[in-house]
Amino acid sequence: MKNKDESIVRILEIRLKNYKNISGGQIKPGDISSLKNGMADICGIYGQNGTGKTSVISAVSILKKLFMDMSLPDDMSQIIMQGEKETEIEILFYMKNADREYKVEYLVVIELDKGKSSIKEESIRYWSSDDGENWGVVRGLIVNKNTEKSISPLYRDKEIAELYDERIGFHVYRRMQFAQNKSMFFSSEFRDLIDENLDTLGEEYEIIGLLYQFAYFNLFIVDSRTLALSDANILLPINIKSYRGNTMVLPIGLDKPVYLPKELVSDIESSLLSSNLVLSEIIPGLTIEAKELSIRTSEDGEEEILIELLSNREGIKIPIRYESDGIKKIVTVIHLLIAMYNYNFITVLIDEFDSGIFEYLLGELLEVLEKRAKGQLIFTSHNFRPLEVMDKNNLVFTTTNPNNRFIKLRNVKTNNNLRDLYYRDLVLGGQKEEIYQKTNSAKITRAFRKAGI
Repeated sequence: MKNKDESIVRILEIRLKNYKNISGGQIKPGDISSLKNGMADICGIYGQNGTGKTSVISAVSILKKLFMDMSLPDDMSQIIMQGEKETEIEILFYMKNADREYKVEYLVVIELDKGKSSIKEESIRYWSSDDGENWGVVRGLIVNKNTEKSISPLYRDKEIAELYDERIGFHVYRRMQFAQNKSMFFSSEFRDLIDENLDTLGEEYEIIGLLYQFAYFNLFIVDSRTLALSDANILLPINIKSYRGNTMVLPIGLDKPVYLPKELVSDIESSLLSSNLVLSEIIPGLTIEAKELSIRTSEDGEEEILIELLSNREGIKIPIRYESDGIKKIVTVIHLLIAMYNYNFITVLIDEFDSGIFEYLLGELLEVLEKRAKGQLIFTSHNFRPLEVMDKNNLVFTTTNPNNRFIKLRNVKTNNNLRDLYYRDLVLGGQKEEIYQKTNSAKITRAFRKAGI
């Protein structure tokens, strides 16, 4: 991929249709002007349990897998809204590579047939601009439908097919990707072929490589499954980021020390040094270290080091598995927050950011990131503290209406405390959409009593 070190991708909009319990809804977590002004895009998603917050994170996670040439998860049939035959995930991106700028819309339609899910359609549309302000008309890059014999527009089908030794080769490749529930666009074979022929195909084809790079190098997702593994003392994902090189999320076993290649141990120790600079400020006296216990030679002849992660509180060291879930959560995400604070090409999504984190500390972290960071952060939360410190334009709220799941609060005045306003609207209403399905304490009391009989 040409000029990859100069590329920036940011999520502008996320749209969902018939996804889990969301008939329709969209959020706008990014803005081109923020990026151009050197500012972060931070979006907090709030709402009642079961109203679609986590769905936003999981939808982006699905697209990340497709962009990295991975198959759809086996349980995809569970994400299609009950009673519906298909779901749609659509994301609008802003992209900048060298002196070229794009707005890119990627859509995937996943259908359910006889209990199995599969990709029905995927498409990429784009707008291009020389100045980032005048975007012209939208153009179709590729539309790939499982029911069609060729991609569209037809001239795209012709020019791509001609890159293969035999025209039929391209269409065999398409069918194979559909059969494996993978995207047609993002295999290494297809991307290499496009990259080698950019000069003849047209520069707009670089969009495919930019999306792959974004997913592989610069998009990080901390979801509930990741957190469950650390809470259960199974794995702690340490995020290793070489900002202009390789990226990896390295799962380290928590139940016992683990052998790792020597070069990875060096990366972990370097990562922990930078993480500890911030960690010791937000939790005074706390640092994390990787204790080297022994060395062995692997079957491949490589040196491996047995390490154990320890927390160090002013000289008192204990295995990190004995720390609170909140501490493990902070260790999991801190290096990602450092990355998005310093680099405008990093996007981080965190589900239940507030889980286990002291309320006041959460507010302090978000206030610092909102004012000074350069990248993008999208998170879900139940904690009201951020409503007191964050800009109202950076907050999205779920509703009880499945056809319009996400809104921004209206009637918010400059001097309003958004936390108080939101709490009042939960109790009394006041928004065009209902944001809370009210409960009745008397009925809850009776239910508890009956359940115990």
